[in-house]
Amino acid sequence: ECESHEMQIQMEGTDDWIIQNGSCQVADLRVCLMTGLAPNMRYNTRLQTTCLDESLNSNWTYAEEQFITLPACWWTYPSGHDTQFRCANGVYCDMYDDFNGTCCNDHGGRQKCPNLFPVMCQNPNDCANGEDHCCAASIAECAPYGGERFCSPAYIPAKEPPITDWNSYLAASMTISFERGVYKSGDKSPCPYDIWHVEVAESYPDGSHGPWFFAPTCASLRGGETSCQIPPSDGLFSLTPYVARMKENCLI
Repeated sequence: ECESHEMQIQMEGTDDWIIQNGSCQVADLRVCLMTGLAPNMRYNTRLQTTCLDESLNSNWTYAEEQFITLPACWWTYPSGHDTQFRCANGVYCDMYDDFNGTCCNDHGGRQKCPNLFPVMCQNPNDCANGEDHCCAASIAECAPYGGERFCSPAYIPAKEPPITDWNSYLAASMTISFERGVYKSGDKSPCPYDIWHVEVAESYPDGSHGPWFFAPTCASLRGGETSCQIPPSDGLFSLTPYVARMKENCLI
């Protein structure tokens, strides 16, 4: 007797096929919900009808096209700290610093929830003295606050820009070239461009690096420009190795 389906997915670039449980194993269903996937990722899919006698299992049917998951919002994942929020301006503050958890109110609001309460709830004014979203230990605990906060392309942050070249072509100067970040799904962030925020640090022989410092010259670029020469006036020295990192800053 053939009793169920087995749905498996494979993340692009990996060899492992992962079984999907829940509704994907119900024989009579023709649609199922796959959960726990990574955002902004391509997946392969295959399906098999399974039987009590495994020798009667069907062959695998492979989806003709990959599916792509949507990008994540800032609040999709927690802050990385057990009791700290990440605020919208990048500041971390502890949920126990004050009684009502208002520590992000002066920093643009809560961007990520603490690890111990990783789920951000939907209603925008239920916590922090009526000024912010609540954070809960589970999706179920968000029920009184509008459920889990919805993430759609209207809220996705700017994609990190890939650096295509990082080299020195003039004494005590470095040139960084990059591309605008593009999500695999084709979704575009509503981020209104402000600046390319570039930081540089001295690189050490053991693979570590010194403190990061801001390169203001690159902040003067227009949004469509994708190359910047960092001059000595930004703090560089000749015959010194450097590493760089960058992000796109938004006006809001």
